[in-house]
Amino acid sequence: MLKTLRTQKSAKIYRKYLKGLKSHKKTLCPLCDERVSVKSFKYWRIVKNIFPYDKIANRHDMLLPRRHISENKLNEREIAEYKKIKENYIRNTNYHYIMEANQKMASIPNHFHLHLVELK
Repeated sequence: MLKTLRTQKSAKIYRKYLKGLKSHKKTLCPLCDERVSVKSFKYWRIVKNIFPYDKIANRHDMLLPRRHISENKLNEREIAEYKKIKENYIRNTNYHYIMEANQKMASIPNHFHLHLVELK
């Protein structure tokens, strides 16, 4: 059985969503889709995760660069702003953890993103 931080119900919905993306050969990145930002910055934004880790989290947002890019392609300005966001914004919110899936587990590996989680 696949380990997940989602409830069984949410995990089932998420798997169905991912299967739909693959079956329609959708090339658009789900993180690039228009979503309302919880917080916006010049190079980054925080969005609500539509498939949250609801087994462990009261709140689950994601920090992602505005452009579709992998972590190793971030430029100096993006990296500098990320550090400022982490030190000045995330640290002063109710988020308990910043989480990142490793390459093996990442469902969207080509658009760098971090999970911001407030535990239950």
